[in-house]
Amino acid sequence: MTSGSVALIGASGHGLWHRRLIERTPGLTLCALSDVRPPAPDPDAPLDGVAVFTDHTEMLAKTTPDAVVICTPPHTHLPIACDVLRAG
Repeated sequence: MTSGSVALIGASGHGLWHRRLIERTPGLTLCALSDVRPPAPDPDAPLDGVAVFTDHTEMLAKTTPDAVVICTPPHTHLPIACDVLRAG
């Protein structure tokens, strides 16, 4: 992908690294983020203009990203990925 909007599920740990990576990648924009806890502020991964949700299904219903990155504990990936696929 050379340009597009990205939604991120999971904002801490690996999610924070992905936030930073998206911020530094020309053409990519973080459009939405979902985490059960409020995301920690980070100067290298600002959240200005990013829609923040506590439920990924609500995020998927209200946004239309070009890609979704899942950064949650591994055992949660399958059900979340199925929700992402159902959302299109």
